[in-house]
Amino acid sequence: MKLNSIFALIILFNFVCVNAQQISSFERERHRGMLETIKNDIKKNYYDPNFKGIDLEANFKAADEKMKKAASIGQLSGIIAQFMLDFDDSHLFFIPPGKVNKTDYGFEMRMIGDKCLVVKLDEKSDAAQKGLKIGDRIYSFEGFGPDRATLWKMEYYFNRLNPRPALKMTVIKPDGKSADIEILAKITPGKQIMDATGGDLNQIIRESEEAYLKSVKQYFYEKIDGLFIWKMPQFSLEPTKVDDLMNKAKKSQAMILDLRGNSGGRVDMVLRLIGNFFPEDLKVYDEKTRKETNEIIAKTRGKNFI
Repeated sequence: MKLNSIFALIILFNFVCVNAQQISSFERERHRGMLETIKNDIKKNYYDPNFKGIDLEANFKAADEKMKKAASIGQLSGIIAQFMLDFDDSHLFFIPPGKVNKTDYGFEMRMIGDKCLVVKLDEKSDAAQKGLKIGDRIYSFEGFGPDRATLWKMEYYFNRLNPRPALKMTVIKPDGKSADIEILAKITPGKQIMDATGGDLNQIIRESEEAYLKSVKQYFYEKIDGLFIWKMPQFSLEPTKVDDLMNKAKKSQAMILDLRGNSGGRVDMVLRLIGNFFPEDLKVYDEKTRKETNEIIAKTRGKNFI
């Protein structure tokens, strides 16, 4: 079973929050204002002036009409999300206001080949207690089967737009046997209003610092003689930091760059990384904007390249 446009139409246009709220006229107009601002920004700045064949104004009017009939804030957010998902562009999506409560399903999944596998598991989570294991294949997730084209949409929906207290999944074990399980998420209550002048300030700073450290953290292993392994969750380093790690790698005869699950990030880091491997400047790609196309060049480190 594939996650396709039917998923988007059924799920997002009929977006239902677990704790649906009565919509005030203020919230409805606030979301309609968001939609119009987004539409105008796309119209002005999207790289393709033809909007990939989408009738921007017609889609906007249709979304605006749906907003007039929406029954919850969740539905309003879902309508905005669908308006942007129609572009099928992973760089163009709606990030709604943050949730008060934090939802943790206790596992992480990733596409490996053509299969979606569990790659990380909290052994204390309900998912682990229900028998989920690292290496299990997730065949369906709330009735939809993930693939490379749609996994990011599923994670976006269930993590960003509509976190749930429970998830139903069908998993296939390494021995080929399938199992239907329902896992309970860990819900950490938060505050609707935080006092940035009082005791909440330290928590805000701590959470911000933890998020930053997590985003820039890189992993490397050099205990195997002659081999340097670099695991990159994101392209998040300053270019000079790239040089520091590459200097470590030069001491080994071989190097493995592990980019599995890499979510992207800084272009300047990628270019600096490439520049470490070539003795001359290298054209990497053409950057197409609405008005022009530019060559993007990775500058070599010269005699310091690997």
